[in-house]
Order: sequence, then C-alpha cells, then structure tokens
Amino acid sequence: TCCHAFYNPTNEEQRKTSHDTLLPLVQNPSSISLFQFAIANSKQATTLLFAANGLTKLLTNHWVSVADTQKDEMKTFLLNLLYTTGPELLPMAKHSVSAIVRLYCRLVKLCWLEGPKHQNVTEHVSKFLQGSQHHF
Repeated sequence: TCCHAFYNPTNEEQRKTSHDTLLPLVQNPSSISLFQFAIANSKQATTLLFAANGLTKLLTNHWVSVADTQKDEMKTFLLNLLYTTGPELLPMAKHSVSAIVRLYCRLVKLCWLEGPKHQNVTEHVSKFLQGSQHHF
C-alpha cells in the first residue's frame, strides 16, 4: 500500500511517490471522512498509523471548522473501535493503536476546552475499562 511505502520505502522513487500522494491529504480538511474510513476498515498497521496521525493533525489545525456532531461521533467511534478491536490489533500494530489512543486524547482535550457539555469523558472511559481485562 501507499502508506507502507511511506513508512518503509524500498527506494527513493517509492518514497517520493508515496510522500507526494499522502501528504496533501493531511492538509485538506475534506480528508477527515477519508481518514475515518481508513481507521474503521483497515487492518494494515501503516494505514492505521498514517490515518490516525493525519486525522490528529487535521483536527488540531482545523478544529473550528469541524461540526460539533462530527466531534461527538468521532469520540464515540474511536472509543468503540478501541474497545472492539484494540486488544486484537495491539500485538500486531502497537504503534497504530497508540496513534489511535493519542487521536482520542486530542479529541477529548479539544472538546474539553469547549465547555462542561464535553467533559464527561471519565464516564465513557470507565465503562470502557470495566468491559474487559484486555483493556488494562
């Protein structure tokens, strides 16, 4: 995949092609749904890593243009994803799971600053932690 070539190029041409293809996505706010789709549907460690890091950067740089409903949906989606696939992904894609956790933390932090309505993270995370021993 292009993401694999981005992180593990076999030659300079492959690195440049993947770089030229992927980096514009990280600068375009309309790529948010593309990154969410990749996180939801890929099992490739490098794809997950790029999508999580790209989405983190996009959200950080374009936070005010993201709708409140999209922010809430993304938090719920990421927590559910970590709950359902995190233990399965961790042995084979530790860095990718870490990037998804960092993305969730960034979302929580940015939402937290918007007021008390968004500060109920402890109730969501405690349900998550009580669900299984795999999540410790």
